[in-house]
Amino acid sequence: MLMVLNEISQEYKFNAKAISMLAANVKEYIAKVEVIQEKRILLFPEHGAKEYYGTVLRWILYIIIATYGFFLMKYLIDLLKNQQ
Repeated sequence: MLMVLNEISQEYKFNAKAISMLAANVKEYIAKVEVIQEKRILLFPEHGAKEYYGTVLRWILYIIIATYGFFLMKYLIDLLKNQQ
């Protein structure tokens, strides 16, 4: 039993050393890697232009229709109020 415990403790020490070496290597590589974040507004997309413009133009059409409907309803409500 004592022999098994000695082997387990030796394996644990070996694994602890290996883990600490790996952690040090990871920290070293993280320090070397620079992360650059880009934020862009895609007026001219690189890929999938057909789907992109289809979606964008559809939403612009929805906004135009909603605005036109709002002003038309506002005009009709004002017209009805003036008739009464």
